[in-house]
Amino acid sequence: MRRYFLFLIILAALLMAWVVSAQDGYPTGYTLVYSAPNAGMHPVGYTCTLTAYDASAGMAKVELPAQVDAYVVWLQPVRPADYYVSFTQNGIHYWAIDSQQTLDAVCK
Repeated sequence: MRRYFLFLIILAALLMAWVVSAQDGYPTGYTLVYSAPNAGMHPVGYTCTLTAYDASAGMAKVELPAQVDAYVVWLQPVRPADYYVSFTQNGIHYWAIDSQQTLDAVCK
């Protein structure tokens, strides 16, 4: 009886290891591309002034230069392309994924 119980435990462990390793083949949720996937999108290198609020300074309004570094093409679930935007604040490099509407709303 112990042999069967041990066999079932080993079988369950191997099955779990197989399931976890099989997930490596699944596509990621998005991919970055460097040419505009849709017409009318801002080009890579497009810069604007990002309006942000610094919580460490009592929600002070901060103007930061932001730049479009790439485009985000969503694979899972499929949805319209977005922008991969980077900016630097207090010497720290940040990035964000913004839609066309968000980029137009927060950039001046």
